[in-house]
Amino acid sequence: MRGKIRVWMGMFVSFLMVFAYVGAASSADIYYDVPSEAYPTIQSAIDAAISSPTGVDNAAYIRVAQGTYQENLTIDPDLDGIYNIFLQGGYSSDFTSRTVDPSNTVIDGGNSGRAMFINSPYEENGVQLSMRIEGFTITGGNDSFGSGVRVKAQHRYTIVFDHMMFENNEGSSLGGGLWISCYGEITVQNSTIKENKSQFGAGIKMEVYSQGYAKVANNIFENNNDNDPSNNHIIQGKSYQEFFSSLIPMANSTLTKLTLEMEVDDPGKEPEVRSRDLLDRVGYAARHGTAKPKPVDTQKPAITEFEQTTLFITPGLISWGGVEPLQEALRNLSEQANVLASKVDAVMEKDPAQWTAEDKNIVKERTNISCSIERLG
Repeated sequence: MRGKIRVWMGMFVSFLMVFAYVGAASSADIYYDVPSEAYPTIQSAIDAAISSPTGVDNAAYIRVAQGTYQENLTIDPDLDGIYNIFLQGGYSSDFTSRTVDPSNTVIDGGNSGRAMFINSPYEENGVQLSMRIEGFTITGGNDSFGSGVRVKAQHRYTIVFDHMMFENNEGSSLGGGLWISCYGEITVQNSTIKENKSQFGAGIKMEVYSQGYAKVANNIFENNNDNDPSNNHIIQGKSYQEFFSSLIPMANSTLTKLTLEMEVDDPGKEPEVRSRDLLDRVGYAARHGTAKPKPVDTQKPAITEFEQTTLFITPGLISWGGVEPLQEALRNLSEQANVLASKVDAVMEKDPAQWTAEDKNIVKERTNISCSIERLG
């Protein structure tokens, strides 16, 4: 039995887009508190925040008090311009303090549609969105495509999910917890994705296109399940067979070896075939006549769902001449970040409404350094 993987190796050119990112409040920032008389729901605050662009130097802060909100949110700015939006859960009822524990602030889709949809047209337009969503549990989403959260981001979008929980969302097709299709920059970090279901991509279904960038870091994935176990291409439940008919009547032959053969086509070169043994129940020595075959327990499957094979394929060798300058730049940025660390800690203990111009510059500088480190890293 052989499997074949055909790999095309070539050169791809990516373009780095520059996005606006606001890390500290300014005098022109706008606050939308939920729930309040003006904004009783999260959706009403979102609609107000996207009603006009913030511009590069300002931001809209949607501050959500702890509690459960049964909503199906849509974030779909359509006016040309720059939007900097922070959607933050975990506030106290008077909005004077906050915790980012996602279990305290819940967006429940009520099993009546996806819990959150961040939309953008695939065609080019003038919308530039930088959005950070943090401190929420997303649950109860139900949709064929992206049950918990669906993100459709064109190349001018930068979306960050931080300190989130995506739990108990269920769909019939793609992306139980999240489905992300991305020409822009998407980050999912410091979050938990668990107990979600869909036919494919029960935890996260992700499609990243030519100019896109996706980062999934420091997350916990737990008990996300495909609705149909037969979708596993190696183990297909009871249909998996290890015995095959032989030419001798009433006899069986037992699977003793399984090899993966890879044909690598590199443009401009001759095709190269490589193989790797995934399973050998008999052993190399026995196959070459220098030892007796190993005993085979035909009651045990040759491959189980607890085994996997990983292929690591790279487009070429690393140029260390190009790496060393990046390493030096990272060291310099890290030193700058360490110098600012104590100052940032002191600022973050203050109420953002009381920040001075110097405080804002400190936080903004630290944010810029962090973004630079992330890009270089």
